[in-house]
Formats: sequence, structure tokens, C-alpha cells
Amino acid sequence: MQAAKKFFLTSLMVFSLLAAYLSVRWALADILETQIRYQLGKAQTVGQTLDARQWRLTHDMLENALKLHPDYSGHLELAVLFYQVAASRSKALLDELDWHDSQQQTLKYARNALLKRPTWPYLWDDLFQSKIKLKQFDNELTGAMERAVTLGSWEESVQYDIAFDGLDHWEKLPVEAQQTVLNAMEQTLTMQQDPKPLYKDMVEYANIGKLCQRVNLAPEHLVTRLRQFCLQQNNKMN
Repeated sequence: MQAAKKFFLTSLMVFSLLAAYLSVRWALADILETQIRYQLGKAQTVGQTLDARQWRLTHDMLENALKLHPDYSGHLELAVLFYQVAASRSKALLDELDWHDSQQQTLKYARNALLKRPTWPYLWDDLFQSKIKLKQFDNELTGAMERAVTLGSWEESVQYDIAFDGLDHWEKLPVEAQQTVLNAMEQTLTMQQDPKPLYKDMVEYANIGKLCQRVNLAPEHLVTRLRQFCLQQNNKMN
């Protein structure tokens, strides 16, 4: 009886110490996350910027946060944001930092984050955008587009990204991905009070004939607005 009690108390003590240790690690990681988000916000603010030293410091904070709480999806998503912002910096800065693999890093962390949070449409959108920028028009891209549009059916920014970026790369997309773009276009037009930006982009699209041909093949209940647009364009040409 005494042995069992001693074992129980010892186990409880070890568990308490472990819980305290993890709590301290996670608290430190959260502090680093706050600092990283502040730096990234500064980098994205007009009139402000980060120099190479600040970028390296922010990168080191990110690496430490990931080590302190490696399985936390929030920090993996933060890594996606970090490398997205880093990839959009000037070539001169990327040369200085030797960070030309930022898009690959974005893709890697998006994949890792999706293992933890597979139903989050914004992560599928991140995966889609990184694949587009890396010019990887494959099954993973098609799947990311379909999941982003399906899981984020009323997330306007997600639908918007798939619609506009998909249209910009229309000719390179597989047929299944083109259908997903049409669905995202239709949903974007449904949600936006002012549909002019998307219509303008479609008018400026180099091969609107092929676009409308795909619309005609799509189920009627899915592309009502797009069908009206194509009919109007056809009447203008006639």
C-alpha cells in the first residue's frame, strides 16, 4: 500500500513538473509570437521597413518559437506568414539574407500546418498561392484549390484569391482546376456588392472565348452570373 502511494505521489510530482515545464515553454513561445507579429506588421506597413539585421532577428525568434512549441498549428501558420512576407521583399534584401528559398519554405510550412488543421480554408489558400508562385501546376495545386473553395465557401478573401489568381493562370490549369476557378468566380460575384473588379479582370483576360466555353460546360445552377456575363460579351461581339 505504501509503495503504491509513493509511486502515485512520485508520478504526480513528475507530471506537475512536466506540466510546469511545458507551460513555461509555451508561454515563452507566445511572447515570441507577439514580437514576430509586430515585426511583420511593421514590414507590411507603408513607410516602414525592416533592415537585414531586423529580418534575421525576427527569423531567429520564429525558429525559437517553433522549437519551444513545435506541434502548435498557430506557430506553423505564423511561419507561413513570415515566409510569405519575406518572399515579397526586394531582390537586393533577399540576396543579402540569402533567402531565395522563401517560397519553398512557405510551401513546407503550409503543408505542415495543414497536417494539424486540415479544415482551415486559409491554409489551403496559402498552399495554393505558394504553388502558383512556384509554378507547380499539379494535383496538389488542384486539390488545394478545391478544398479552399469548398471549406471556405463564404470566406470572401479565399474565393477572391482563387478567382483572380486562377484566372491569371487559366491556361496552365488542369480542367478540374479550371472548374474550381469558375466556382470561385461565381461565389465571389455572389458575395461582392460591387462585382466590377472581377468582371473587369475577366474582360481583360486574353482568351475570354475559352473561359466562356468552360462556363457553358459547367452545371447551370453553379455559374448563373458567369453565364450572364458570357452572354453579354457574346452580344457585344455580335
